[in-house]
Amino acid sequence: MSEIGLTSAIDEGGQGSVNYFEFRNVTKAFDERTVLNRVSFAVKRGQTCVIMGRSGVGKSVALKHIMGFLRADSGQVIVDGEDVTNFSEKQFYEVRRKVTMVFQSGALFDSLSIGENIAFPMMDQPGIAYQDAMAYTEKLAKELEVEDVLDKVPSELSTGMKRAVAIARALAQNPEAIGPVSAAPFGSAGILCISWAYIALMGTAGLTQATKVAIASANYIATRLQGYYPVLYKGKSGRVAHECIVDLRQFKKSAGIEVEDVAKRLMDYGFHAPTMSFPVPGTLMIEPTESESKAELDRFCDAMISIFGEIRAIETGEADREDNALKRAPHTAQDLVVEPWGRSYSRESAGFPAPWTKDYKYWPPVGRIDNVYGDRNLFCTCG
Repeated sequence: MSEIGLTSAIDEGGQGSVNYFEFRNVTKAFDERTVLNRVSFAVKRGQTCVIMGRSGVGKSVALKHIMGFLRADSGQVIVDGEDVTNFSEKQFYEVRRKVTMVFQSGALFDSLSIGENIAFPMMDQPGIAYQDAMAYTEKLAKELEVEDVLDKVPSELSTGMKRAVAIARALAQNPEAIGPVSAAPFGSAGILCISWAYIALMGTAGLTQATKVAIASANYIATRLQGYYPVLYKGKSGRVAHECIVDLRQFKKSAGIEVEDVAKRLMDYGFHAPTMSFPVPGTLMIEPTESESKAELDRFCDAMISIFGEIRAIETGEADREDNALKRAPHTAQDLVVEPWGRSYSRESAGFPAPWTKDYKYWPPVGRIDNVYGDRNLFCTCG
């Protein structure tokens, strides 16, 4: 994240003139990689700020400086008018009583009940009676709609409910600011937050244009693929909405190929498969967004058309019905270098099925697995 690489959406609802959070030319590097490069921004009291960016640009790194979990290499971090850049751990204890963090994964205590998790910040505060802490816990739980699970433990809750409990626990501390929402390896910090930020950044004109582009892109894909795959749910004019659903069910009988085979084969072409078997089993629901360029749409269509050719080769007997690139997809780098090869199709067609894969290649980390067996049998990953 650089001084010009910070994208934020700020709700100007706050009336205060004093900055509550402020970064002044903050730089942070890990080994030889600079993550924050002279980053500066400020958030006033009462404002809502959303920091956006792709994975790895330093969003969480920036937020952890506010709480003292990381220290800046240079620059200043200001919280509530105080320069906390060189605060000791003891000094940060007071900062963390004013500013709380909601971890994206929840970070709940597994051995405590939900009620005990919410009440935890109040347990070490002088002057708060146990009965008062429990009453406030019940109040927060009701506001966050988790009052019915106070006796359960975190492992019994859904991901969404865990996040609600994490927010309730943050509020239990009565902070001056619910500051950072820290990133985590799994899921999103909250669907509503993402939607709000998207709408706030796009505006009316931007949302209208994005809708037009998404619908046009879906119809472009549908038009290019309709000569190869049936496209479902067309309107009277032969058009689709913002998504197109291509039907692959007919290939199960003609070539022994199912939607899962096509989804996994797309990985060899460098694509994460579209939504599979929803809303119709045996189909792919393709939803191009406004961010996809025409070149990327064409690359995806070219991949799907090439896969159609691979299916046709099976139908005509040119390719083996069981030992083919679709049935054995995806192909890892290890697959291509082991001896003997022992397959009826070439290594090149397995790992480099399209011209662009020779210039930039994504290698799937694992090959074909037995999904059903994996769902029904636990595996130890410690070996």
